[in-house]
Amino acid sequence: MDGFIGKEWLMRRIGCIGKRKFTNDIALIRHLKTVVERGKIAAVYPEARYSLCGTNAVLPPSLGKLVKHLNVPVVTLITYGHHINAPFWNTKTRGVRTKATMTRIITREEATQLNSDQLNEITNKSFEYD
Repeated sequence: MDGFIGKEWLMRRIGCIGKRKFTNDIALIRHLKTVVERGKIAAVYPEARYSLCGTNAVLPPSLGKLVKHLNVPVVTLITYGHHINAPFWNTKTRGVRTKATMTRIITREEATQLNSDQLNEITNKSFEYD
């Protein structure tokens, strides 16, 4: 929600589910479960921050439990160069090319069969970038 201060109405209109960083939120889990049960895509930003230096952050250990609970395939979208091209402190574009790589890291079957620690390990490895 920090990125939508003063514009929360817009966030809700486009289908976002508000979440404050570093807080437990049971209602959020219920909302995510409803989204996937309706066959929709739930996008989550587990690092809970913008990358200021182009490297990954620590992921919450509960992420594997969430994947297990939702029982859905998991896809990552890792972007490269955004912290150089348009840093949050300067909105002027620098002309640096950015790219993104989308990868399916966990299938639905793996979400069912693997335990949360194994799911965390797969997710953490896929979030290593520099």
